[in-house]
Amino acid sequence: MLRDITGHAVNSKLAMEIEADPRKREWLAKTSHPELLFDDVTAFGSNNEAVNHIDGEYAPLPFKLDCYSCGFSCKDLSSLNNVSREWSADCLASGQGSTGATWKGNLDVVDATKPLWVQMENVPAALHLRHRRTMEADLRARGYCLFFIKLNAVRYGLPQSRQRAWFSAIREDVVVERAKWNFAELVAQLELCEPLPLRDFLLPPGDKYLEQVMAERQQAAEARAARAARAKESANAQKKTGRKIVKRCGKKWLADHWKVRRALNMATSLELPTPIKTAARKNGMCERESDLLDIIVNGPAKPNAEEQPTVELKHSAPRVVGRQGVKKRHFSGATSCLLPTSRMMVMPPIVPEMRYLLGREALAIQGLDCGGGHGLTDSELQHIAGNAFSGSCFAAMFLATLVHLNTYKF
Repeated sequence: MLRDITGHAVNSKLAMEIEADPRKREWLAKTSHPELLFDDVTAFGSNNEAVNHIDGEYAPLPFKLDCYSCGFSCKDLSSLNNVSREWSADCLASGQGSTGATWKGNLDVVDATKPLWVQMENVPAALHLRHRRTMEADLRARGYCLFFIKLNAVRYGLPQSRQRAWFSAIREDVVVERAKWNFAELVAQLELCEPLPLRDFLLPPGDKYLEQVMAERQQAAEARAARAARAKESANAQKKTGRKIVKRCGKKWLADHWKVRRALNMATSLELPTPIKTAARKNGMCERESDLLDIIVNGPAKPNAEEQPTVELKHSAPRVVGRQGVKKRHFSGATSCLLPTSRMMVMPPIVPEMRYLLGREALAIQGLDCGGGHGLTDSELQHIAGNAFSGSCFAAMFLATLVHLNTYKF
């Protein structure tokens, strides 16, 4: 498409990666093979250098990049963060919290590397007018003009309903006049009628990796059950001696959970149908996850297997039961948004029997191919997938930005 519009093609080379999470750094080092792998975007001092985890030596940021693609923390912007702070409404301008600190850190990297353009991603709340004004002012002061748009990965071929705000800041000395190209229209031209089928991203029955992960889950469940039995025996022994037992649990979750179950007149986990108990055992679920699966599958908001073959288990019964609007937001056969703590259950007819989505499959649904040799567990891959960019949305922004450049140094 780029050659058709501009007459130019593009070759890319990965110069550096910046990642604070050690597990993700390990994965990046073994999968993308960057020349420089830094610790955190806030780790650079006045000399603009930090430890390069490839060789363990201090190295400076590369001077002059073509593209700097980054994300800044969504913790103080996301509606899922229920910890209210007085400065969260103005975190970008104040530089407070993880969101403000990573935003300022990215600006420091931009100052040091002078990229032709900067491509960023965050939650839709980042499009709020006060945040947008801060971003525009900070980038304008550095000689960039800002384009922004909200994209859903399901519109760009990936079977995942994930809405994110995407930003492209282009250096004013290389940007084509705004009147010549409409940024939003160019991105919209890359939309697909429907996503690729979800089953194309899942491992087939009998796959060695799938069988290995399922076996590990079942072993973990058996070990957890054994620990619970030992704890119960110990508690009974302590009761016989008259010692006071203090049990800690999520009281609010339990209250909400059983309130919902009573309202629906539903069975306890000990009385769950055999298929639910079988799925729970194979996936290493705890008792409350088994209960939630039962609510989802057998509750009043039971999804149609053909229209809604996937469902996300969250540790909040009211949130799971309140699924009335889910079908409207999702395409047929698309998962909901993957979060680091997500447990996505895939159900027939997509798979022969219901099971959790694997971390490797979750990465594929983000548009990232993950083979072996990375040394990470499947749950660690799931965590990485929950914070990864949607590859096809990144590509759409990448192409639209290249079209807006009036100089090509590739």
